[in-house]
Amino acid sequence: MIYRCHNQKKDNYNAYGGRGIIVCERWLKSYDDFIEDMGLKPTQTHTIDRIDNHNGYFKENCRWATPRQQQNNRRCNRIIKYMGEKRTASEWALFFNIPIGTVFDRLNKGFNLKRVFSNKNWSESAITYNGETQSYTKWAKQYGINKVTFFARIKQYGWDIEKALNTKTRKWNKNIK
Repeated sequence: MIYRCHNQKKDNYNAYGGRGIIVCERWLKSYDDFIEDMGLKPTQTHTIDRIDNHNGYFKENCRWATPRQQQNNRRCNRIIKYMGEKRTASEWALFFNIPIGTVFDRLNKGFNLKRVFSNKNWSESAITYNGETQSYTKWAKQYGINKVTFFARIKQYGWDIEKALNTKTRKWNKNIK
């Protein structure tokens, strides 16, 4: 972090310090202050990640992230807004269980997003809650949440149906991942 931002001899300096990314004075002066702000990394695979890639390394802009989170927080990612949600192309590919190459191939061919992500009719799949069976779409509408959010909570995050339906949805903020 310090080398890539403050050492012009580092190979990747231009992508960090060379474009104005810095490490806050508090962390430059003291590793203990860094640990006080960030804590120890949760696992061996976690690394420091800047939430907003256009800003530097400081407490409010950093988090410990998994390799997947890091990959989805790159400047070169293609962000796609679909069905009221913004995700990277690879996140959508994972969500719909479609190979990322297929997604990019379809995008490059000019397919509309519905066709890009058509793999199965997941939104009309039946799901039972409190003895009643409805589609993901109908449950989401009944509880006032986005159907993609509801589906992701169950299929991607492994939430139970009650938690998925009853947890309030926060507004998407480009600075929070």
